[in-house]
This record gives sequence, C-alpha cells and structure tokens, in this order.
Amino acid sequence: MAIQTLIRSEFDNLLFRHASKCGATVFNNTRVTENQLEGERPVSADWRNTSTGTQGRISCSYLVDASGRNGIMSTKYLKNKRYNRALNNVACWGY
Repeated sequence: MAIQTLIRSEFDNLLFRHASKCGATVFNNTRVTENQLEGERPVSADWRNTSTGTQGRISCSYLVDASGRNGIMSTKYLKNKRYNRALNNVACWGY
C-alpha cells in the first residue's frame, strides 16, 4: 500500500498555483463576504482583500465551497445541511 502524507497548507498552495497556470483567475488574501444566488445557482460573490481592504463583486459560472466542515453554502444559503447528532463526537484514525 502506498501512502502519502500531505501538509494541508502546502497542498492548498500547490492546487492554487496549478489552477492559476491552467487559466483560472485566482486571488491572494481575499475573502468572500457574501454570495448572490438565482434560485440555488450561484451567480456572483462579494469579496474583500484582507491585506488592502479593497472590495468588489465578481460574477461566476461555478462556485467551489472550500469552507470544509462548516459547509457555508449548505448551511447559510441552501439550508440543506443535516447533522447526525449520533456522530457529533466521533473521530476516526488508523495506523
């Protein structure tokens, strides 16, 4: 069995740079503050650069919710996130 351990921050940076090389528009130090939807379809996002304070809005054809466990799109916008309370304190690991 082949196993590779990744450092999350380094892997995220690798994906970020690769997306840029493939033609994606990427933004450093930028946080989405609000999403605009038409029905359940994302159409634009308001953003703020955390370094400069610059703000704006960008239109989008696709939106990737990379907020992890928080699942911002499911929780805040689509309101379709369901928690299984029985699994609230479960952790899995292996050696």
